[in-house]
Amino acid sequence: MHSLFLITELVEHIVASMAKVERPDPDNLCHCLIQSLTPDAAKDIRSLGLTARLFRDPTLDALWRVQSSLAPLFRSVGAVGPPQTPIIERESWTLRRFLNTDDVPILLQYSSRISALALSNLSPLFPDYLPLLRSLPPTILFPRLSRICCRESGIAEASFVLARMGNSLTSAHMLSKTVIPAGIVSQLRHSPAILRFVQLESAVGGALQDGELTSSEIQNLLRETTSLLNLFLWANANEAMWYAASRLPLKLLLFRASELRPFSSVENTTFQMLTFLRLDIPGFSFLLKIFSKVSFPALRTFLCFFEEYRRGSHAEAAALFAAIDRVCPNATLTELWIERTEYTEDTEHPTDYFIRPDALRPLLRCKNMRSLLLRLEWNWDLDDALMQDMAQAWPDLRELVLDVETPSWPTVPRITFRGLVALAFGCPHLKHFGAGLDTTPLSPSYRTELAQESAATRRVNTNLWDLRIGYSTIREEHVEDIAVFLEDLCSQLRLYGANYDDKWPRVNMRIRDLRGGRESQIQK
Repeated sequence: MHSLFLITELVEHIVASMAKVERPDPDNLCHCLIQSLTPDAAKDIRSLGLTARLFRDPTLDALWRVQSSLAPLFRSVGAVGPPQTPIIERESWTLRRFLNTDDVPILLQYSSRISALALSNLSPLFPDYLPLLRSLPPTILFPRLSRICCRESGIAEASFVLARMGNSLTSAHMLSKTVIPAGIVSQLRHSPAILRFVQLESAVGGALQDGELTSSEIQNLLRETTSLLNLFLWANANEAMWYAASRLPLKLLLFRASELRPFSSVENTTFQMLTFLRLDIPGFSFLLKIFSKVSFPALRTFLCFFEEYRRGSHAEAAALFAAIDRVCPNATLTELWIERTEYTEDTEHPTDYFIRPDALRPLLRCKNMRSLLLRLEWNWDLDDALMQDMAQAWPDLRELVLDVETPSWPTVPRITFRGLVALAFGCPHLKHFGAGLDTTPLSPSYRTELAQESAATRRVNTNLWDLRIGYSTIREEHVEDIAVFLEDLCSQLRLYGANYDDKWPRVNMRIRDLRGGRESQIQK
């Protein structure tokens, strides 16, 4: 018996090959791949091949309509043997050209099979035919659509799709260069019971078209959805949206309120299941207002970016970190990143604006801390005792970076190499460390004691490779001692951020020489 053999895979090869032909010769089109194809069949295959990157299954189904032209090719194929591994396995296609009039009917014919659709400025779905398509009866063209993504342009096309889809939407990404219409938000309410992911982002100052109307629609959307897990409100959100979001089982929330005044009234709010939170807000006073009556029992990652032209004082920093500790009653925080996006030009450093160690101590309660990044251009005056406490409280710490891009430390910092040793040995997974350092070499007796203890306990850090020393100064006579000490401490160490002292690059070069010499001895 004879039967068709791997016809699906062979047809896929035909489709892929035909789609690569930019300018086929009309006279020889039927001889491109299979000479037995009729000209009409070859044209059909080429037309379908050009859309294959968008719609794999519909293209293959359409090719079966011309299988009578392909049948002679397979009549001599032997019996089918053991199951064959598919030659091509693809679930999505990307079309990097504008669709034409020949494509639109095919797309509409097979729209019922589309489950995910991405619209962008490179390949708008219906570029010149939107008026015609809008005149079609309001029938359900996309009953299986579950994910839609609209980037930069294509808002009108997204509106057309949303108006003709079923109740199956689980994920919606709307990113616009201009504004997001209120109608789009209203259309997202097709599937409130199963919607899992919503992203609304505008590049025009966080603006939303028809501000009050859109705000009302977003609030209605948040009230009606019951299963939303991820929410990106990257479009000038307000406090009503904040409270509406708190009633959802969210696990991830990105919230921008950069153009709003602080919340007028704060209600007691609890985000029971939230594990990831990012806030883009006007300033840390705004954050203190929000955090005065909110709780995150399961929060693990907190990122905060704010615009603040002035430096924070010790009292303000202490209030900020105490508030962060208070809103995480279960001490579940593992990653904290706070960054100020607007910087001052002042060079004065009043005493009350130096932030002392006790401001950061509330964070030590979070025993699972892995990453602490503070890029605030605040003035820090920390010490070795805090580094030792961090090493004891955070044994799983991977990253600790404290304002090393700007000269925000005293001329002689109180963190010495003893603090670095405490972190390197107390946090064996530590990879990145950045802070202002007092570069006075450790005494020979302490280094001998450290070497003996390290040999006895076999404590060594092989992960620390990124040491950002920022504006820390170094004396000429200390270059060799520091290079030897750092190479002994961490075998993979590299120095970064030597912003103005040309002696640090020499330390780096000397470390490489020492490392190369030791590797040569090992090889011998």
